[in-house]
Amino acid sequence: MKHITTQFGEGILEGVVDALGDYVLVTDPIPWKLYRDRLSRRPAHVVMVESLEKRLLDQAVSQVPGSLDIVGLGGGSVIDAAKYLAYVRDKTPVLVPTITSSNAHLTDFISVRLEGRAAGMKVEGWPKRVVVDYDLIAAADPRLNRAGFGDVLAHRTALNDREIAAASGKEEEVDPAVRDRIGTIIDRAMDGAAEIGTVSRSGIKLLIELFEECTNTTEESPSPLGAGGEHLFAWNLEGVTGRHFIHGEIVSLGIVICAYLQGRHFDQLRSALDRARVAYRPDQVGANWEDIKQTLVTVEDYNQKVRRFNSVFAKIEWTPRLLAEIRDLVL
Repeated sequence: MKHITTQFGEGILEGVVDALGDYVLVTDPIPWKLYRDRLSRRPAHVVMVESLEKRLLDQAVSQVPGSLDIVGLGGGSVIDAAKYLAYVRDKTPVLVPTITSSNAHLTDFISVRLEGRAAGMKVEGWPKRVVVDYDLIAAADPRLNRAGFGDVLAHRTALNDREIAAASGKEEEVDPAVRDRIGTIIDRAMDGAAEIGTVSRSGIKLLIELFEECTNTTEESPSPLGAGGEHLFAWNLEGVTGRHFIHGEIVSLGIVICAYLQGRHFDQLRSALDRARVAYRPDQVGANWEDIKQTLVTVEDYNQKVRRFNSVFAKIEWTPRLLAEIRDLVL
C-alpha cells in the first residue's frame, strides 16, 4: 500500500506524538480516559466523536484550526472521523487503533452517515500513517478485539457475491490471481481462528497482518473488489434499528446469513467464527429477531437506493419458509 505507512511496536504511542507538531486528537471518552496519561504532549484540541453523521463531522471540522496535525486514537468510528477530518483539511492523518473490531485504519472507505443511514464515502489512495501499539490494543475488551475477524472473513462472502454476479454477466470476472490470494488469506485466517480468539499478542498480530493482506489484495485488484452482502446487512441493520452495534459482530452475522444464501463455505465460515469466539448471534450483538427480519426484507431496497451492489440479496424472495430457516440458523 504505497499511500499507507505502518509502524508496529509496544509502547510507541508517546514517541510518535512527541515527534508531531501541534495536533488535534480525534477520540471518544473511553480511549481518552484510558490513554491520555500516555500523552506527554497534550493535544491542542480534542474532538470527541459522537457520531459519523456528516453534519456533525462538518461541524467538528469547522472548529479545528487548519494548521494542526491530525491524530485518531480509538476504534473504527474514531478512525473514520479522523480520516474524514484529514480529507477535508488536506492532511495525512496519524491513525492509532486501540481495538481490532474493524479494519478501518487501513481502508479508504469512511462510514459517513446521512440522516442516520450509512451512506459512506471513499477517497481512493488518500495517504495515512498507521501506528499499531500492541500495548494499547491488548488493554482493550477482548470481545472488541475478536470482532475484527469478521472484516477478514467478509472477503470470502464478498468474493462469492462477485463470482455469482459474474456468472450471470452482471460483473467482470474476478482476476484469478486475486481470487487465489483471497483464498489463501481466508485459509490462513481459518487456521489461526483459535489463536485470534485468545486475544494473545500473537493473535492480535495475526489479525492485523490479515487486515493488511486483505487491503493489499483488494487494492491491487484490476477491477474494484470491496464489501458484499454481509456489509449491506450490517449497514441496513443499523439504519433499521437506529442503533450502533460493534461493526465486526454484525458483519459476522451477515457473513453467516449470506454464506447460507449463497450455498458456499457456510460451515467453514461459521466454524471459524465460533473458534475465534466472535459474538454474532442476535442476542449476543444486541438485536432481536424482529430487527433481523426487518433488516432482511428491506436490505435490497436499501442497497438499490444507497449502494447499488450486486449481492446475493438481489435474487432472494423472502418467503415465510426462508425467513424461518434464517431464524433457526441464527437464533
